[in-house]
Amino acid sequence: MTDVPTDVRTTIVNVDTGKGLFLQYEPETLTGNVAATYNSDPALGGTHENLMFSHTGNENFSIGMRWNRIMLTAITGKSTDEASKIIDDARAFIRALLNPAKLVIEVVGGEPPLVNITCPGVFDVYARLTTIDWEVPRRDPATGQIMELSMGCTFREDPQYRYTYDDIIDIGYERS
Repeated sequence: MTDVPTDVRTTIVNVDTGKGLFLQYEPETLTGNVAATYNSDPALGGTHENLMFSHTGNENFSIGMRWNRIMLTAITGKSTDEASKIIDDARAFIRALLNPAKLVIEVVGGEPPLVNITCPGVFDVYARLTTIDWEVPRRDPATGQIMELSMGCTFREDPQYRYTYDDIIDIGYERS
């Protein structure tokens, strides 16, 4: 879909199903945040409060993703309908990551799927999608098909895969 080699492109993979996607464009911005929480312990007669560590929260990652039908057709040689299907499939894949799967006999349950996000040189993390902000800046006036799609997604690191101080110092963010 792009001229960036696949071994350095950002991927998002549903760990449960093994299905995933490469982003058409590498994210222009990647942001993250994490915070340590402290409880205060007022010192009697003192002039300050002591900090008592409570916990470190899960890291959040925000990724901006874009798809462009004109570039897809130019780079891949696919028809406009095929390029539109790639965009529709990418949108459906990302949107589905906010919903639990069907269990036995059409019962919905559990939690949204765990994903592995790999952004070479930046991070490799197991997370769950928490929010999507999307925009369709251009549609085909003749067919209504999406010509451009932008999605801003925020993922939260899954706590079962969190590392300690020593792990992060030794391994870093590229965790796999």
